[in-house]
Formats: sequence, C-alpha cells, structure tokens
Amino acid sequence: MNPEPISNVQLYSHTARELKQTQRHKILKFIEHNCIEYDQAKKVFICKHIDGYNKTDYTLSKVGGEWTCDCQHYVTAKKHGEENPFCSHLGALFESLKRKHNRRREEAIRMTLENWSEGVVL
Repeated sequence: MNPEPISNVQLYSHTARELKQTQRHKILKFIEHNCIEYDQAKKVFICKHIDGYNKTDYTLSKVGGEWTCDCQHYVTAKKHGEENPFCSHLGALFESLKRKHNRRREEAIRMTLENWSEGVVL
C-alpha cells in the first residue's frame, strides 16, 4: 500500500481561512506513515516527522498523569490555560496504542480458538 501524496496530510487554506483536512485525517496520516515510536532510553514516545511534509519530531510523554506534547499547538494551548490540550501527535499516539491493544486481543482470541479446536484445555 503506497501512502497518499505528502501534500495531502494537512494544509491551511488561506481563502477558506481554515485547515483543509480534519484532525482525524492528519492523525491517520501519522499512523499510515508509522510515525509513532517508543524511545526506550528516554521512556517517551516520539511522533516522527513525515518526509516532505514537516521536519520536526515531537516528544510525547506522561507528566503527572497528563499526556503532553512539545509541539507548538500543545505548548501554546497550555500557555493560554487550556486544560488537557489535544494535538494530532497525541491523537496518533492514542490511535496507535488502541490498534496495538486490539491486535494483541485478536491474537489472544485466535490462539484460544485454535487451542480449543485442537482440544487443548487452557
């Protein structure tokens, strides 16, 4: 599966004065390009940049029970007093974790069914 052209991630429309794509669309682009990684040494997640779209990797971490991102949107929202700001990088992390959890659950169910069909008692 080839990812869509990079220009289709997220752009600002100066005529409409709004973003051309939804936040969800951008989140799915980060997933499609496998941007979410875990940095074992630093114990943080990284949202890697998408070549041809942006050049900055963002750090995602949990501080005092709250997920944080060091992107401009999150930092600015936090500075203006917004509680629990949300950005596309955090959205991609949450979607990635959800998908990983679902794959593990599906694999456990598949293994249980295989063992059950073979007469193995768990």
